[in-house]
Amino acid sequence: TVHLLSQRTPALLEKYFLSTALGWTLSEGSPDWYDWEDESEIPKPPFYLQFVRAGSRRGWSWCTSRDNYYSCEIHWLDPEPNSESDDYGTYIEKLQDEEHFVDFYQGYYQPPTEAEYRRLFED
Repeated sequence: TVHLLSQRTPALLEKYFLSTALGWTLSEGSPDWYDWEDESEIPKPPFYLQFVRAGSRRGWSWCTSRDNYYSCEIHWLDPEPNSESDDYGTYIEKLQDEEHFVDFYQGYYQPPTEAEYRRLFED
């Protein structure tokens, strides 16, 4: 799995490397995919997959395209570092950077349904 590979080769999950190299997205043929107004001011649906690294902790989340970036909540693959560890400060700093993008889609761990998405920008 990607997680096991990233443990052996940490550089594999450097910001945007794997996500950009492979370009993982929700297929337009998926029953979960829906259309949206591309010229709208609201965030696009989070149909792209990204890998996240905060210190020694790795995870992944759904996100919007890179030009108007918003993210869903992060699925962590590793436990939170011990607060006494040398890595904890770096972890907290990087975590705060990532959590800044979890705004519009806060509380969502997967792309919202089309009805949920429409409700998000109507509120």
